[in-house]
Amino acid sequence: HERGPHTVVITSIALPGRDDELLMLASRRDGAASRQWALRLPRLRQDFTGTGDLTAALLLAWMQRLPRAEQLGEVLERV
Repeated sequence: HERGPHTVVITSIALPGRDDELLMLASRRDGAASRQWALRLPRLRQDFTGTGDLTAALLLAWMQRLPRAEQLGEVLERV
């Protein structure tokens, strides 16, 4: 948030020792306060094309439908 965006989403983080899951992290700053969410996702051992573009499109679409800062967790669940 230090560089300006009020919403930051990291779509997939692989943690050491957790080969069967990924994390999707999000943070939203609303004024001086910020909230963070983490969503655990099953890791699929396959390669797919276009998943990053699809994720970004769905994030933008759901953030338009659910614009309040406290709704970002629900946005992640719907993506």
